[in-house]
Amino acid sequence: MIGGSKRGNAVSDTVVVVVAVFVLALFFVYSYKVFDEVKPSLDEDITDPTATVVYTDLYTNMPSLFDYAIAFVLVLLWAAALLASFFIDSHPAFFVMTLLLFVALVVVGALLANTYEGLIDDTGLGGTFPIMDFVFSHFVGFVIAFGFSIAIALFGKSVVR
Repeated sequence: MIGGSKRGNAVSDTVVVVVAVFVLALFFVYSYKVFDEVKPSLDEDITDPTATVVYTDLYTNMPSLFDYAIAFVLVLLWAAALLASFFIDSHPAFFVMTLLLFVALVVVGALLANTYEGLIDDTGLGGTFPIMDFVFSHFVGFVIAFGFSIAIALFGKSVVR
């Protein structure tokens, strides 16, 4: 995990970033879907105009808020993993093992991206979350960029020092 392991943590840091972003996206999609299904009942039951304005604004702004939150978390976790990888001493011999595990992680990233696409299709929320849709339609590329940048920060610093 980020900052936890002392040797060869490029794959584990990338796993943390990938899984955290995927779980957060699942949470956001299901949260919006539940709110979408509850909103008609709220429209009927709530008579206070102030409360109606508040939950209608929340419902309207929720997709963009969730989209920006995913982008923020993605960048923040990537930066944290890069920073943690730069400060951990590692031996270049772990690079080969890291590459082998990284191939499996790319396959897992593709499976998670397909799972997200299926979830969006099943819930009927296609186009509701444009940033999340972009991230998960290019998720394999993001996983490769995460893994290689973290591996470079982890194993490339011995040349710099």
